[in-house]
Amino acid sequence: GAELVGIAAGETKNPRKNVPRAIRQVFWRIIMFYVLTILIIGLTIPTDDPSLANEDGDIKSSPFTRVFIQAGIAVGGDIMNAVILVAVLSAGNSGLYASSRALHTLSKEGNAPQFLGYVNRWGVPIYCVGCTALVGCMAFIVSLPQIGQGQAYSWLLSLASTTGFIAWLGIAFSHIRFRMAYKAQGRSLKDLPFVSRLYPFGPIYTIVICVIILLGQGYTAFTPFNIKSFLSAYVTLPFIFILYFGNKFWSKTKILRLVDVDLDTGRSFMDTSMPVMDSESEKNKKAPNMFRRAIAAVF
Repeated sequence: GAELVGIAAGETKNPRKNVPRAIRQVFWRIIMFYVLTILIIGLTIPTDDPSLANEDGDIKSSPFTRVFIQAGIAVGGDIMNAVILVAVLSAGNSGLYASSRALHTLSKEGNAPQFLGYVNRWGVPIYCVGCTALVGCMAFIVSLPQIGQGQAYSWLLSLASTTGFIAWLGIAFSHIRFRMAYKAQGRSLKDLPFVSRLYPFGPIYTIVICVIILLGQGYTAFTPFNIKSFLSAYVTLPFIFILYFGNKFWSKTKILRLVDVDLDTGRSFMDTSMPVMDSESEKNKKAPNMFRRAIAAVF
């Protein structure tokens, strides 16, 4: 996702140039791999296709597989299994990276145990990676018949999705606070290497959508009311609030005034009047033709 770009910025070579480029590439990749894919499925699979109502978990019932079958590709199910496997590995890899780096930052800021701030000679926070991997092993709970595979999966899915939306809420609020503080301190947006063109609509839209999804994700638990479904859908929300306000109470922190927000610590100051140029080695590495450049931009 686009949020990973911000996490990776601290380890990116020439972030002033590469981070804005990566943000733009993520946008077009989402359009291509998500929006266009859903459009093709919507144009190909009718809404009354009986296979869409199957709940047996068969890969052949997937609308993605149905597209291949209608195109005469009999191995569509095998293709989708391979795609799902690669997607799961990619999601796990990115999640492991993002979570370990976030945990390392928390340690450096005094909000997590100090030993998690250790990095090896290659710059990898190995203790953070290990802790994150252990949490990821919770996914194996779904294979335990004593717990109930469906219930365990629902709980883990709710935990992952809810924390994801909470993270995006934090990103949106941080964006708004940053821009407001930047303006309140009399700074010019021209000093920033990248400025969101959709501000303030973008973060406001994100907040509204995330709140609607967070509150509405468990609507099926009310008709009729089911305590297990209700808890699996909403148990994460009070836990997040307890962590947030518990940290506020423990650390004795408060929300700063806009004029007091520190916008300079950790910032790399550069001469913004100078254009960002590619080094000679980077120029030599560029793809020699438009086709290869397009492939490199998408993938």
